[in-house]
Amino acid sequence: MEAHKRLIEYTVPLREKLGHLRVDQIGQRQWNEYASNRFKKPNPRRKSLDGYEPTPVSPGTLRREFNVLRATLRQSWKDGNLVKPPVLKIPRDSAPRERFLTKQKAR
Repeated sequence: MEAHKRLIEYTVPLREKLGHLRVDQIGQRQWNEYASNRFKKPNPRRKSLDGYEPTPVSPGTLRREFNVLRATLRQSWKDGNLVKPPVLKIPRDSAPRERFLTKQKAR
């Protein structure tokens, strides 16, 4: 059930920015525009937006959203709504984490 909730979370920003398009109108240009304009939302508990600096979402978030979009387009193709699914360039993945265990944690 948790995976289903996360999937829905990833569809919200996609729907907000690309939901007005038909599936046959989505291509690399639309994805590039979406990715370049995807920023984290400010904390709703913040009193004012003075000094707020928009921060781009992480590459991992973009990649997960991309995978949801790609799966949606492939399903649309399988359902006969597209002649062929668009070929979209996969966004880069997040850098791997470098973590080292302390002797205490290794024990």
